[in-house]
Amino acid sequence: MWSCMCRAIMKGPTTKYFLSGMTAIRTDHTRPYIVPKNPSMARIGGRTPNLQYDDTFVQFYAASIRSQPSQFKDEHLGFVVHAHCWALLNRIIPTTLVERKMEKFIWAAQKYWHHHQSWGSNDAMLRLVKQYDLLHTHAELKSPFKYGCDIYKNPLIVPDVQKSCTVGYCDSDR
Repeated sequence: MWSCMCRAIMKGPTTKYFLSGMTAIRTDHTRPYIVPKNPSMARIGGRTPNLQYDDTFVQFYAASIRSQPSQFKDEHLGFVVHAHCWALLNRIIPTTLVERKMEKFIWAAQKYWHHHQSWGSNDAMLRLVKQYDLLHTHAELKSPFKYGCDIYKNPLIVPDVQKSCTVGYCDSDR
């Protein structure tokens, strides 16, 4: 269960970006997602079919890294952030700074991921990639996707992430 705990960085039609609380978000659930509004809260358990909405929770649709579909212009949109990744980010960039500069953080993430080869990849696609790689022995035919990137994997298994954390941690000791 803890592997699918996420937050959202979201924006409403008339609000600025804000950080939500945590909840279990799985890709097989129907949308919209429902998260606690308060970043200090966590919702543990399954989704209630007939949610009694009391303003403690907010529902949102997953935002696109590119332009947002017009059908969601009056809805809350959010970027899902794995809770462990949020904690990991704090090792490199203080999340209190990110929360104060949320607009700039989203802009930087969109700029980076907009044309990135890994954007939108998921486990189903990665399984196909691994099968493809098993069939091709030449290095130039291998897939560029070296690591999985779904929310169920620990980001610390990626050597570049480990290195960034170590460098960030050592720099903060100075």
